[in-house]
Amino acid sequence: MAIAAYQTALKLQPDNFEIYVELGRVFQNQENWPEAIAAFRQAVELNPDYCWSHKYLGDALAEQGESIEASSCYRRALELQPRIDPQA
Repeated sequence: MAIAAYQTALKLQPDNFEIYVELGRVFQNQENWPEAIAAFRQAVELNPDYCWSHKYLGDALAEQGESIEASSCYRRALELQPRIDPQA
């Protein structure tokens, strides 16, 4: 149900990176890593200065064994917000 709601919201606001972040979090909670990664990548593309998009993308990539790219995402998140809580 949440996925459908976010997808509807994206039809109304296709450039709203926050919707992609929240959609990615739903997919992440369902362990649907390919969809989570796609949503987080879109969030990063729309707003490359939002640290949490990079952090969540890193988490999803790490779950898929993409440790090099995940590390790059984590580094970028820390550049944007040096005091980021890795457990968030």
